[in-house]
Amino acid sequence: MKRQIKRQIAGCLAVLMMASAGAFPAMADEWDRSEDGKHWMYFDYSGEPLMDEWIEVNGKTYYLDAKGYMKTGWVTNQGEGTRHYMGEDGAMLTNTFTPDNRYVGPDGAIVEAYDNYRKKVKAEVKKALKTKSKKKSSGAAASGGERKRYFLLTDLNQDGYQDIVVTERTAQEEANTIQTAAAVAAGRGVAFEQLGASLGISQAQALGQFITDGNLIEIAVWDPEEGKFQLAAEFDETGEGERSTLYQDPGGQGIWLEIREDEENLRIFQMEMDTSRFESMWSFSLKLDEWGGALYCLNGSEEDKAYWDMTMAEARQAVGNMPLSGYQEATDENVAALVDLLLTEDELGMWQ
Repeated sequence: MKRQIKRQIAGCLAVLMMASAGAFPAMADEWDRSEDGKHWMYFDYSGEPLMDEWIEVNGKTYYLDAKGYMKTGWVTNQGEGTRHYMGEDGAMLTNTFTPDNRYVGPDGAIVEAYDNYRKKVKAEVKKALKTKSKKKSSGAAASGGERKRYFLLTDLNQDGYQDIVVTERTAQEEANTIQTAAAVAAGRGVAFEQLGASLGISQAQALGQFITDGNLIEIAVWDPEEGKFQLAAEFDETGEGERSTLYQDPGGQGIWLEIREDEENLRIFQMEMDTSRFESMWSFSLKLDEWGGALYCLNGSEEDKAYWDMTMAEARQAVGNMPLSGYQEATDENVAALVDLLLTEDELGMWQ
C-alpha cells in the first residue's frame, strides 16, 4: 500500500539509547483509548496520535481515520482503490472470508474474480434445481420413485477451473448406492455409518464416490474470460431407462459423455479441450426392419454387424471404464462446502 507505514517496535533498545544520551523521557508507540473512551488510537513516541494512516504493528495491519480512530469493518484504501475488511480487533483480515462472505487475499484486498465464481456456481446449481424433469415415464413406479438432484464440481475441459454437472437420481438408485456402500464398509470391517471416517472424508463424500450416473440435467463449463458459465449440454427430455454417464479419458486427455438406452443403443460425445463444447463421436443403434430383421446403424448409416461390433469395441476402449464420481446432493450447504474454500498460493494466481 502506497500510504502504509511500517513501524518496528524496539522499546528496550530505544530506552537504552535515550538514557545514554540523556534525552527526555518519551512515550513508546502504543495503543490507548480516545478521551471519550469510545475508540482506540495509536500514539507515536512523542505522544501524538497517528491519523489517516495505515500502520503495521506486530505483523498486523490497521487503519486510523482522519481523527486517529482505529477503524473496523470495510475500509477503502483511497490510494490503491481497494477495499479491506478490518476485524473486531481492528486488524486487517487476509487469506480468508469476511463475515459477509467476501474472499480477501494475502494483501487483504477482495479477490473479485473468485467471489464472482462462487456466486455463479451457487446460482447455476440453484437454477438447475428449478428445471422441471421431462423424463418420459408411465408414473413414479416406472421411473423408480421420487428423484433427487446431485451436483459435481470437476474440471471437465482441463483448463484449471471447476465446472458443474447436475444429475437426477431416483429413490431406487439411492437405495442401490447405499447398498453398494454398505458392502464396501463391511469389507473394510467398519459399520456403514463409519465408512466416511475410515476413508478420511465425510460420510456424504464417501457415498458420493459410488454415484457415477443418473439422468443428467445440465453440464456447464466456466469461462474465465467472460466470468460466467457456458452451457455445454442441457438434457430437456430423456427416454425411460436412459442413463447418462461422464467418463475420464483413460489417457487423461479429456471427458467422454455416454448416453445409453441399452447395450445396443447409445451415443458418445467427447469434451473439446479448453472449450465448453461436446463433439459427437459415435451413435450406435439397433433397429428392426419390416420383417423383424436387425438393422445395425452407425452414425445414422446402416452397417454390417461385424463392422458395427468392431467400431463399438473401439469406442468403448476409447471411453474407458473410469466414470466420474463424487456427486453430492444439491443442497445449499453442500454447494457452499465445496465452493467456499480457502485458496492456495497457486489457486490464488488463477483469480488475480
